Amino acid sequence: MLCAMSDDATPRLSLPYLAAGQTQKHVTLNEALSRLDGLVQTAVESRTTDAEPATPADGDLYIMTAAASGAAWAGKAEGVLMRHEAGAWAELPAPEGHLAWVKDDEELVVFDGAAWTTLEPNLEELQEVSLLGVNATADAANKLAVSSAAVLFNHAGEGSQVKVNKNAAADTASHLFQTGFSGRAEFGLAGSDDFSIKVSSDGAAWSTVLTADRASGRMTIARAPTVSDEAPAALTFASSLTPDLASGRAFLVTATGDFTLNAPSNLVAGATFWIRLTQDGTGGRAAAFDAAYRFAGGVAPSLSTSANAADMLYCVVVDAGTPVIDAALRKGV
Repeated sequence: MLCAMSDDATPRLSLPYLAAGQTQKHVTLNEALSRLDGLVQTAVESRTTDAEPATPADGDLYIMTAAASGAAWAGKAEGVLMRHEAGAWAELPAPEGHLAWVKDDEELVVFDGAAWTTLEPNLEELQEVSLLGVNATADAANKLAVSSAAVLFNHAGEGSQVKVNKNAAADTASHLFQTGFSGRAEFGLAGSDDFSIKVSSDGAAWSTVLTADRASGRMTIARAPTVSDEAPAALTFASSLTPDLASGRAFLVTATGDFTLNAPSNLVAGATFWIRLTQDGTGGRAAAFDAAYRFAGGVAPSLSTSANAADMLYCVVVDAGTPVIDAALRKGV
């Protein structure tokens, strides 16, 4: 059984039919073609323009706003499609599900029968995507590629973790830093389950800076700092002295009173440092050493007591965590 249909126009796009025996059929045909020109692969200039353009081009399409104004636009319902041709504006009926590209916003919109909304992917259903590029092109090796000034991983109410998981101990799970896609620094689990930090000047030859044993937590510095060519830093005297190894490995201090020498801050296992301890013009200043300092025989030495006498304290950091510092005092230097 055939369904009844309008004798005047198509039911969905309202394209006018040619009537039997109609005169001037070209008028009706041209009207239908004009509507098709606007409704097929629709591209509108804007959906946020309120004022009717003074000099529109033939074929220009606009989606009416709630505040549309102008001789032809005033009073048009929000969401209506208006097309300009041959000096006049005509309303085009958009069916439900109609798509349009908005040129000024560079977005695709869809008409739901009442309003136009931006057509966006349903991100909640975005699962098992084989490749994803954000402002970049992903490939087989980099299935997720992001080109951006920054990437934010924000909490969802509590803490936040970035997890890098590997299959086996001999595999690598790390963060690699590059210049021109050539490696310069890397930290993580590189080829073992011990944490390491590595650097490279060319992306090919790598030097391990630090390794932390996964079982004991003991750190190993691949190349201990040297201090032979380092200019010593003057310490301001206080009754409780705490050198900072982040500021240097060689120190000078003149004692103007009795004092306690604390373990330095920013200790690094394997680091060496020295302190030149000088008496002032009075002399007789005594030093007490923190328990971190470990001297031969287990007894802390006393300083030279003569006025202006100088002693050298040489130290090696054995354990930065406890801490433990092997120390030796050379008197009268």
